Amino acid sequence: MPVSEKVVDAHNLAQFLEQHGFISEPQVVWIFIHILKDLEAKHDQGQLHLDIKPERIVRSGSGMDKLTGYGESRLGTARYISPERAQHQRPDARSDIYSLGAVLFEAVTGRPPFEGDLNYVLIDAHITKKPPLPRSIRPEVSAELQRIILTALAKDPRDRFQSAGEFRKALEGLANEQTNTAGEKAVRRSSGKMPEEKAIPKASKFGVKPVPKPEIKGSLEKQARVIAEKSAPTGAMIGPGVMSGKRPPPPDQARPVKKEKPAIAVRPRPTKAHPGPKKKAKVSPFVWIVPVAVVAVVIFLVLSARGMRVPKLTGMSDASAKKFLAKARLVLVVAGKKDDSLPAGTVVSQFPEPGTKVKKSDSVTVYISSGVVPVPEVVNLGLGQAREKLVQFGFRLGRIDSAYSDNYRVGRIFRTSPKVGTKMKPGSKVGLTVASGRATCPICGAKREPGAQYCTMCGYKFKH
Repeated sequence: MPVSEKVVDAHNLAQFLEQHGFISEPQVVWIFIHILKDLEAKHDQGQLHLDIKPERIVRSGSGMDKLTGYGESRLGTARYISPERAQHQRPDARSDIYSLGAVLFEAVTGRPPFEGDLNYVLIDAHITKKPPLPRSIRPEVSAELQRIILTALAKDPRDRFQSAGEFRKALEGLANEQTNTAGEKAVRRSSGKMPEEKAIPKASKFGVKPVPKPEIKGSLEKQARVIAEKSAPTGAMIGPGVMSGKRPPPPDQARPVKKEKPAIAVRPRPTKAHPGPKKKAKVSPFVWIVPVAVVAVVIFLVLSARGMRVPKLTGMSDASAKKFLAKARLVLVVAGKKDDSLPAGTVVSQFPEPGTKVKKSDSVTVYISSGVVPVPEVVNLGLGQAREKLVQFGFRLGRIDSAYSDNYRVGRIFRTSPKVGTKMKPGSKVGLTVASGRATCPICGAKREPGAQYCTMCGYKFKH
């Protein structure tokens, strides 16, 4: 490792996640912005990482934002490997974006996108399965961050961010949005605005429309009477005495009003013609039992019709899965077999996924393991890389031979025993043949004798 990439006494992201579980969204966004800046610079120089994982992200002077280990491994790690690399296709910068997206998924949710004990299972998941939604694991994750993560984890490289810079800009946009939202909330808490008062439309100098004076015709006495009636309070009586100057009689001279005694209501005695009100009959509590029971049955049927959740079947034998579903009143459908390192007849995948709501008598489709795994492609790899890949697929390294070959460099694997693609049980041995030099003379084309250092025809000296 170059000296510039050494970080002394630095804790890595894997250790942090093991201790704390996950990182809060604002922190993880800024951490990965710094990581992507560094990755963007490396990509601009034509350098790929090809093995991004939490152990490679270490703490530097400004925080846990240093990505190390460039060029240390060409195989990658099964838990974070991109689909194209898992299928032995040529990687590019988007392969690093996928791996970093897988690490971001784990930093946010506390678990990687795919889990499994065997590397072959993980590699197959990266190729064929969709990652779960981060919000289904941690609902606190924002919808925008979930969209960014799933874009980075797209199976097709063309659907991902096309560069580390594009990935970084997406996170920076989210960070700015979070900052603005937090600022607006702080302003609202600190400033208390009074509600605006509605202006009263000005109709006159005092805000009241002037009442036009009515035109009154007739004698002066009649005009005065009309004006007095209009200006008097409601209910006041204006009689001729007022207009003639005479005062009304005082209250004590008013005619006394005879008070009447209030009538006393007498309930008539009931007779045959008028028996009176009927008494309410007592209702037995048992009358309510039947309606309540009916309602309870209806509620039960409605809830049953809404459905149940699909149990997890992976790892079970097909017979056990069938019995298990029968108890839940579901139907098992075996769609076929898949090559897998699990024992033959074991459920390796299912649809719908565990936890999905289904109705009674619905079917659950499963694939069962064939109990065999194909020998992976290791041709043109070095011996160490080939051994590591065989172990990932559940095989053991068998006999190692050497032979001449004109098509492969010295030290490269050019043949396996059995052949690549042969299906075998996990734990079986796979033999390798390593190229040890040219098989023919490049000058005259004569076949090289075993162990010969010179061509027997023209005397050419073989390099290896």
